[in-house]
Parts: sequence; C-alpha cells; structure tokens
Amino acid sequence: IYVEVRVNADAMSQSLGLDARDVTTGRSAWKMRNCATLWCSAPQTGDQQVESDCAEDEIKQPQLGVEKSLRLPEAEPGQEAEFEVVVTNFSDVTAYTLVIEDANPAGFVYVTDSVRSPDVAGVTLDDTAPLVWVLEDLEPKKSVRLTYKAIVDPKLAEGAYRTTVKVH
Repeated sequence: IYVEVRVNADAMSQSLGLDARDVTTGRSAWKMRNCATLWCSAPQTGDQQVESDCAEDEIKQPQLGVEKSLRLPEAEPGQEAEFEVVVTNFSDVTAYTLVIEDANPAGFVYVTDSVRSPDVAGVTLDDTAPLVWVLEDLEPKKSVRLTYKAIVDPKLAEGAYRTTVKVH
C-alpha cells in the first residue's frame, strides 16, 4: 500500500487573488486557498482518493501612513533646512521591508550623513534622487521617525516648493 498526500494539486483549484474590497476605507482583503488530498494506492485497486480538504486564509496587508515636515517654519537660502519624516503602521500586522522615497525640490541638497532616527539604530539614507531609506520591519501600531538636513541653494528664489514622500 502506498499513501500520498498532495497539497495544492492542480485539480484542487489553488487560488490567490483579490477577494473583497472595502470601498469606504480602500482596504483590500486577499485570500489564499490551500488544499490537500490524501490518496491511497494498492496494486489491485489503483489510486483512490481517501480524503480531501481545503482551508482559506486571509492575507492581511498593512495600512501605512507617512508625513513629512520642515522642522522650522521657513528655510532660508544658503542655510540648512531640517526635515522630519514619520512612517506609521496603523494596522494589526507587521509591515516588512518598507522603501521610503523622499523627493526634494531642485535647490535642496541633502547634507551627507545628516540622517538621524531615535527609533532605528544605524539608519542610512541613499544619497540619490529621490533619497531612499529602507526600513526592515515596522510593527503594528508603531511609528518610526527620521530627520535629515538639506542645504537650500543660495540662488533659490523666495516661494513655496513642493516635496514628495512615498512609502511602498
């Protein structure tokens, strides 16, 4: 007698896909269907399915927020401006390997090695355009704060400048 357990066999219609969407909050619920079948084989009877069962598991996605602010109300041309970025995990699940991209406007030059975080030891920021910061894990209901400095070009005209930060 030969006993075999087949997990997620093609015939068991394994699926992974968008199952539901909460329109008011924009949250998505993903579900994975895992199936297993127990087969028994004997020389005179051949393969016979003994038992089959499926389980559906919800895959929860983190709900993240990001804020960016200038530490002082104004940045003067030729002087340093200090920015603060706060990433928050509002959900009940850990967010893994987050990439934060921070695009400063032309005329704002990142001050090398000025990045600091009271929440993450040894934080580094890639001096690229945009600036890139990789955060390994962000636990549920936690926030991580990051500050860095940029020099404002002395030739920059007075006015309001747009900055963009995103997390994925």
